[in-house]
Amino acid sequence: MAKPGCQEKCGNVTVPYPFGMVDDQNCYRYLYEVTCNHSFNPPKLFLGTNGNVEVLEISSSGTLRVKTDIGYDCYNNSENVVWSLPSFDLMSMQDFKLIQLTNLKQIRFRYMYLFVFYSEIWTLLLNAYAVLFSLSSL
Repeated sequence: MAKPGCQEKCGNVTVPYPFGMVDDQNCYRYLYEVTCNHSFNPPKLFLGTNGNVEVLEISSSGTLRVKTDIGYDCYNNSENVVWSLPSFDLMSMQDFKLIQLTNLKQIRFRYMYLFVFYSEIWTLLLNAYAVLFSLSSL
């Protein structure tokens, strides 16, 4: 349950304390702020303020279920990173522990995609030796 006077839902996700909307002062504990993005229908809940880790569920037992993109690096012919999307690092979240990976299927691949961009060939490497996980329940 959310604190009194604090927003309790975002779309289909209930937001119990210690989580709370970043716009609602005194509604969450430090590092437990979430953002409700109303540009989606229904609105979607995201961890923190950067909006790249979607929260699918916060259970009453304290389990947080999230959906996030796979990280990737894009290199030019000189092997310099020119475009990057960091993967979500659970270990950087000090108050959270990864207790179980559920409904995961592991797919290994080593594809290389070539793009022509400003007359140069750029190589998109998805995590180089990539291991891609997809949630079978989504």
